Amino acid sequence: MSDTQRFLLEKVTLSYVAVEDRIRMNAQIRGGEAVTFWLTQRLCRGLVKTFVDYLDKTTVTATDRGKSMVQTYFQEEAMMRKSKSPSVDASKSTAPPVLVKTLNIRTSADALQLRLPMPDGSVSTMPLTPMEARQLLQILFLQYRKGDWPLDIWPQWIRKQAPQGAATEGVVH
Repeated sequence: MSDTQRFLLEKVTLSYVAVEDRIRMNAQIRGGEAVTFWLTQRLCRGLVKTFVDYLDKTTVTATDRGKSMVQTYFQEEAMMRKSKSPSVDASKSTAPPVLVKTLNIRTSADALQLRLPMPDGSVSTMPLTPMEARQLLQILFLQYRKGDWPLDIWPQWIRKQAPQGAATEGVVH
């Protein structure tokens, strides 16, 4: 069994932790326990840029204005289709938390794949459809806002989807 199969992340929960000034990502490994990844603001900026670029490239329209409108529509649809599920609980995990220093993201026309380091030095993967990528991006935006991190990297079509009273923790699977 390869590391990428052995460490397939099925579901993640993102939450901003003020004491750390980082985003905690609890991830459920297929057939295994949960593991915690810590994401810094610097790492998240790169993640946001890559996700937004990917979604822009996979959304074809004639004009920039048209693209923004289409992106807004797809973002609304992704959030409407997001199912509620319990958060990933990593409190009983025996795996040490990982401070993510580098992130490898692979893209194709129909998927995006996050590759994260594991505590033992192997790699975990989380495949995302464009809709799941949108859901994760929206949840990440809410964590950014909760942490009072700069919002300059976020496109309008994401900002429009995040009312001030929105839930601040999110699960994607």
